[in-house]
Amino acid sequence: MATLPSNTAASIAIIKAQCLSIVNLATKTEWQLFTRFGEVEETLVVLTELKTVAQEASDAFSRFSSLQLKVATAQPEISAALAKLVLDSKERIETRIPAWERSIEEILLTWRLP
Repeated sequence: MATLPSNTAASIAIIKAQCLSIVNLATKTEWQLFTRFGEVEETLVVLTELKTVAQEASDAFSRFSSLQLKVATAQPEISAALAKLVLDSKERIETRIPAWERSIEEILLTWRLP
């Protein structure tokens, strides 16, 4: 049966949860910024940045879900190419998560949002 190693599967579950959290925080921050300051020249770049962060995290979540389905349907075992794709995606997203979180934190601080 085709499965990922348990530590890889657990890491992916954590990454997907982090991606959902980032989507939630980015869209919440976007809403707060828009509600408080509106869509004015000063906020346009920041609103766009928040949309981008949310979209990138959402895409990462979707990518992992798709890869998990591909793994589940690969029989009798995962190909080396698919295993490499999963690991490369995992490494790439793990490095992006802190950057996404930091972008949101900076916006919250700069605009003094709760």
